[in-house]
Amino acid sequence: MVSLSCEKVNNVQSPLDGIRIARISTVPFFVATQLKKQIESLLKRGAIVTVVTSSGAEINLLRSMQGVEIIVLDIPRGVSLGRNFLALLRMWRLFKKKNFDITHTTTPMAGLLTSIAAFVAGVPIRLHTFTGQPWVNLHGIKGWFAKTGDKVIGRLNTHCYGNSNSEMDFLVKKH
Repeated sequence: MVSLSCEKVNNVQSPLDGIRIARISTVPFFVATQLKKQIESLLKRGAIVTVVTSSGAEINLLRSMQGVEIIVLDIPRGVSLGRNFLALLRMWRLFKKKNFDITHTTTPMAGLLTSIAAFVAGVPIRLHTFTGQPWVNLHGIKGWFAKTGDKVIGRLNTHCYGNSNSEMDFLVKKH
């Protein structure tokens, strides 16, 4: 993971002051349970943080976070060509409108759609953290599409991370 440890000292500007960051996840549960501390840390360092996620029970939890803009956008978890295309189009328009400096994704479908939309929209820094590979347990055409999705994520993002060293080793060996 990226380590951001720049503190404001004696009113010196932090490198994150005014940086517009979008954290995108397919489900709000992941953001509320796994990313809350990271988002709070980014805010303390002066970043402008927007969370983009689908609707879900945890949305109200996210809305209670001070200083974070929450945008609810339907991001399908599975393959649904119409809904996937609509989410891709909505993301692209959002990224063009908000002019983010950084997008950072953590779930497979959000990672795939965001990598395409952010690349086309010209977002300069595009990050993805791999948190599991659904294609490992899929076979045939579904497995191929899922694995190809990870390859697209890897090619279109400026940096990719694993949530562990063993996961990164696995991804390097399998791709």
